[in-house]
Amino acid sequence: MLPLTTLFLLLLLLLTTLLSASANNTTTLNFDSLPTHPSGLSSLPSPYHHLTFTSFSVFSPHSPSFRNILTPSDRNCATSPPNALLGSRQGGRAASFFIADDDDAADGARMYKTRLRPWFALRGFWVKPLNWPPEGDVTISVRGYKSSRYHHHHHRNHEKEGKEEEEGEGDKGILNWHVDFPAGYHEPFFVDLRKYGRGTVWDGLRGVEVEARFGVQGLDWEFCLDGLEVGFEEVGKEGQGQVVLGRG
Repeated sequence: MLPLTTLFLLLLLLLTTLLSASANNTTTLNFDSLPTHPSGLSSLPSPYHHLTFTSFSVFSPHSPSFRNILTPSDRNCATSPPNALLGSRQGGRAASFFIADDDDAADGARMYKTRLRPWFALRGFWVKPLNWPPEGDVTISVRGYKSSRYHHHHHRNHEKEGKEEEEGEGDKGILNWHVDFPAGYHEPFFVDLRKYGRGTVWDGLRGVEVEARFGVQGLDWEFCLDGLEVGFEEVGKEGQGQVVLGRG
């Protein structure tokens, strides 16, 4: 049993970490608080931190269930052990996480009760394809879908301030980004959209799709994702940075 002084220091360290996260104006979802089935895979609650995840499973790569299935080189999927997300197309649907928008008034109302706008910003995440594919590279593609409510809100604010809007890549509703992984094992790669987004700000999103494909036919491939950094706007405090929900 740990001494009381050690326990106190650990609690102090945890509190300092949470306060530091608040200062950074982002929420990092690492999925480590979610329980996993003895099989090492579990579904995510819906919604989870105001996001609904589709074609993703909570994945514990160090689970004994994967001892003879998962290669040792892929145990690094969870950049913050024990959990990560395992994604692949299911029923023809790409792995995605979406927030409520105009077509879901109930979820939108729940967000307004917490004084959050029904859109989010994507800052980055860790990702890697599992193992290596039978042929060629694996391309991981990310698509961000802008919220129509964000667009109307943003446009209305510019009209009030008498500003002209500049049209950018994301103003047409969809943002795109991809990275190629050559054949072989890989360390997780941090997709820092502030650095690699070619000047595009991934904010005002209603949802994001992520998929991995390989070969000339673009066949589906499994990938793992962790350390998802997102930000939310608080009603009445637009332009003052994202509010922090806590770590997931």
